[in-house]
Amino acid sequence: MKLLVVNFHYYREKTYGSGIYPTSRKQLLSQVDLIHKNGYQFCSLAELIALKKNSSIDDKKYCLLTFDDGLKEQLEAFSDLKKLGLPSHYFVCSRPYIEKDFLDVHKLHLIKTKVSDGKLHELMLNNKIFLEFDFNLELLKVQYRYDSLKSAKVKYFINFGLNAIERRILLDSLFETAVGNMASALKDFYLSKDDIQLLDSDGFVGLHSHSHDSLGTLSLEQSLEEIQKNKSFLDSVGCSKIKSFSYPYGGKSAVRNDLDESLTLMGVEFAFTMERKLNLDLSSPLTLGRFDTNDVFGGRNFDNSKHALGGITL
Repeated sequence: MKLLVVNFHYYREKTYGSGIYPTSRKQLLSQVDLIHKNGYQFCSLAELIALKKNSSIDDKKYCLLTFDDGLKEQLEAFSDLKKLGLPSHYFVCSRPYIEKDFLDVHKLHLIKTKVSDGKLHELMLNNKIFLEFDFNLELLKVQYRYDSLKSAKVKYFINFGLNAIERRILLDSLFETAVGNMASALKDFYLSKDDIQLLDSDGFVGLHSHSHDSLGTLSLEQSLEEIQKNKSFLDSVGCSKIKSFSYPYGGKSAVRNDLDESLTLMGVEFAFTMERKLNLDLSSPLTLGRFDTNDVFGGRNFDNSKHALGGITL
């Protein structure tokens, strides 16, 4: 078998110079068409679970469409795909609902729509920790392949180089100056609890941690707390079909193998990374690879990643 998992985030028509790189309806439908033309049949998580339970491996090509972070606009993608009879899957964090606050990753995205990469980098030069930080340039190229070096350094430093308190102090200050009042924008940014229940009725909701912090920067105990808090929230909303988990960020430094037993005990059948690879079987269900939408058929980075997909016909 071949399992292609494709991941999306923002789904909107408006475009930005930096910060947010959305998929439009036209782009989504075009990619879905190209994936189908390349021999893939779309599947749901429930169908993957059934395949895993079946010990025989077939020679078919499957594709699962996933959406990270639980953004309000993703409900439109769900509707557009459902009209075509296509399943999809949505990974939701709990901090916006429990703490009434944006995820740090989204604060940075919104800030970057208002403040240029050059200006943000200039501001960071006043930070002693940033100046002394030892950046791995090869890692930056992989983690932030679509960003300039200055942008990649700023994003990596904020997401991975600061502790939670330092990061939130910095982002809150930048957010208030660049974007404005957080509370007024929060409600329309994330899925409502009713939206989550709607998606869960089809079995389309998964765990994505509480705060979207990189679990690789946390202790095992902190990582478990992040996932358990996330699950408790979704349970309280009425989600009864949680069988999946998506690692925040999903790169090698954000994925931990010491969570496998705990995830299994929580009922998680599949966990998804952002390692760009086709899954040729389901023997490692808690470290499945995914491609970003930009890396697959019709994506802006397709030429650089098509070798990983194999057997391409366009």
